[in-house]
Amino acid sequence: DLNIVTVPLVCVDPTQATVQPTSLTFLTTNWFTPQNVRVRPVDDVITDGTVVTSITHGPAVSVDAAFNGISGPPQTVEVDDDDLPSVAVVPATLPTVMINEPAASGTFTLNLGRQPTVNVVINIVSSNPLEGTCAPA
Repeated sequence: DLNIVTVPLVCVDPTQATVQPTSLTFLTTNWFTPQNVRVRPVDDVITDGTVVTSITHGPAVSVDAAFNGISGPPQTVEVDDDDLPSVAVVPATLPTVMINEPAASGTFTLNLGRQPTVNVVINIVSSNPLEGTCAPA
């Protein structure tokens, strides 16, 4: 139909945000009416800070040669991350691990509270190496 112009909407980085609807349709009866576009963040578990992406508009599809193939300017979108980096220590009774001299040992574990974007190294050292050491160090 000559009176229909469809404009596809695409998020450049779909791992960060989604867009609804995925296209807008304009007719001779609504060409001047603004249409809402909803952009939603993708909730991941990666600590990646604020990420900038964009929504592209087009190219339009229409049998009307004046509109077919044209695109609107991209819309910049900033996605604020809710995943804060943290280190979890198990068991929760820490910070004290009780050990007895001369040969007893105690254990605890660490894990990251969120998936990092690069490898993370945590160095563990004793605050008093004359009384106890840590392994792996």
